[in-house]
Amino acid sequence: MAPKIKRIYLGDKMLPRIYQSNVVGSVYSGDFEPSDIAGLAGWWDASTASSLFDAVTGGSPTTANGSVMRWQDLSGNGNHLTQPANDTADAPVRKVADVNTAGKDAVLFDGTNDVLTLANNVDTSGGGSLFIVYKRTADANGGIHSFSGTTDANHHPFAGSFYEGFANGTRRSWVQAYSDAMSLYSVVSGASWVAYLNGLAVNTVAGTTPSAQAAVRPQGFGAGRYLNNAAQDFHAGTYICEAAIYDRALTTAERQKIEGYLAWKWGLQEQLPYDHPYASSFAGFGSQTLPSDPDALAYLSSVASADGTGVEVGVANAIDTFVKGCKSDGIWDSIKASCILAGARTLNGALVPLTPPLGSELWSVSTPSIVNFGGSIGVWDGSTLTMSNSVIGSNASYPRFQFSLPLTIGKRYAVSGTLTGDTSAISTIRLSSLPGASNVSYNSATGAFYATNVPAGAALLEFTTNGTIAYSVSIANLSIRETSGPTNNNFVTADYDRKTGLKGNGSTKYLNSNRANDDDPQDDKHTSAYISTVSSNAATVYIASAGRNTVGSTSFFRGSVTTNWGVNRPSTARVSDVLNADMVGFAGMSRFQASDFEYRANGATNTSTAFPSDTPDPGDLFVMSDGSSYHSDARLAFYSIGEALDLEKLDNRVSRFMAENKFFLNTGLSGKDYDIDTLNYINAGYENGGSIG
Repeated sequence: MAPKIKRIYLGDKMLPRIYQSNVVGSVYSGDFEPSDIAGLAGWWDASTASSLFDAVTGGSPTTANGSVMRWQDLSGNGNHLTQPANDTADAPVRKVADVNTAGKDAVLFDGTNDVLTLANNVDTSGGGSLFIVYKRTADANGGIHSFSGTTDANHHPFAGSFYEGFANGTRRSWVQAYSDAMSLYSVVSGASWVAYLNGLAVNTVAGTTPSAQAAVRPQGFGAGRYLNNAAQDFHAGTYICEAAIYDRALTTAERQKIEGYLAWKWGLQEQLPYDHPYASSFAGFGSQTLPSDPDALAYLSSVASADGTGVEVGVANAIDTFVKGCKSDGIWDSIKASCILAGARTLNGALVPLTPPLGSELWSVSTPSIVNFGGSIGVWDGSTLTMSNSVIGSNASYPRFQFSLPLTIGKRYAVSGTLTGDTSAISTIRLSSLPGASNVSYNSATGAFYATNVPAGAALLEFTTNGTIAYSVSIANLSIRETSGPTNNNFVTADYDRKTGLKGNGSTKYLNSNRANDDDPQDDKHTSAYISTVSSNAATVYIASAGRNTVGSTSFFRGSVTTNWGVNRPSTARVSDVLNADMVGFAGMSRFQASDFEYRANGATNTSTAFPSDTPDPGDLFVMSDGSSYHSDARLAFYSIGEALDLEKLDNRVSRFMAENKFFLNTGLSGKDYDIDTLNYINAGYENGGSIG
């Protein structure tokens, strides 16, 4: 078969793509390039060595560490980037197989005076889209590009925020912590203006009008605003790997395809949201593993709903590994109320319960109301729990089978089940007011459906089916239960950190787990937490029931010089442990029998036989408080409450997740192939100002 020629040039102009075997050109094995999408005005790729030159005109290809005086446009429009002063001292350099860019080539701007600009600006008055794969070299104010429709400078970042004015007369800003990880940044300006980082929308403004950049201010890279005046240029130390600009606002599908292409090409695929359409694979580049455990997927789906988008593949896979590991260790079913207070993008996401407390079963077999339309006739067989359609109609969204349920509008529910038969005939499943989109995840291949923490908008469960075919689908199993996560008392966004969790203030901020101290059996119970930073309070509570010091109470808290432990204790006395007074990391306690209980901190498990159990008090269990007089200003990244379990196994799983999550958020890389000591060592380096590279 003849090779597929992706780019052929006549001089500096790209000819249309052709397929022939007798022409020498750049052969690319993938099935997609940015030029496949209409409107490409400029495209610069550092991995194409033949596009980098040591002279503004003519010259030779730039060698490793040599000055890049001209970066040729691969779009075929002749929009070459050049050094405007024709001065090698102000030119970026070519880096080859650089460790800082995952072993790939890049163009490095020094952050002092390096800049490349266009001779003629791209017209974005009708809309525009910009994509840049980059890596910052220092946390200093400066702009990585000067494509702007405003007179204000672009800063990426500036004082903890991004300032961006691409293709719009108004510069936008949003809080964005500095990161030296390789990143994919994009902006689409049309009827709405949206900035994205690694496929995540980080700033959205509706009802905007695109604008062009004034000719006096050249577009280019290396500075936030270039005026041939060094005092006003706002340079940024940055590796630029690849960039593309379009003279129109791309559609969502087009944007996501370019994001997928660039992410996979530059090794950023794990930074895409796990629910991004190109998270699993991109033709020509390969594939990667995504979460697969049903409980992990249900949790991730709820977190995505709370956050507004899915977490990165790297975080999602760490969660999936944690859940699978807990199941493999035989401890998952003992975790009844829990939150991973790290990893989620927002505080709302962090407060989604990992395993929410469930109420009684609300599903019972009943006869559904059937809504027909377009000629179809739905039939329900109560003896086999089967939905069918024998008369082919014209509408793919009917018949609809609606089961009335004793739901309360405003409360939240966990839904799960399995269908069998012609499962592809089910279009959507929803627990919501009608009409409305599906809010229950459904896999038509397996028939499995699930959702957690779903708010009810109507007292019914609806199956939407495809009436244009004959089908028969049976309900193999179905469960609907009321659920609740923790109640947030006074925590705000600033209290949450994706790496280290939620910080109390020692007085008013705490969580009510909404699990009562007597929900678990008297002699079959555990509580645990992951402490990222210790409390400064002389007395601080990590988890406690409302009684704390009463008979039958449960708590572990730090006194002035000891940590105190008690599970359904028989008196006001409790275990006092001076060795673990300032414990960090995993801590917890578990009672398997009346005569004794175990407690674990700092990697060691101890057993107390001095305090047999008593009837548990009925109050709720609180996190970072006893619900009244004692609180904590510690920072917690996890808690769990439930039946007795092996504390060492839970410690290993929680500590591993925390290390992987922090490593990914520090580096943008998966930590799954590193041992925990290596992860902790690298994470400690980041905490002390270091980085990889």
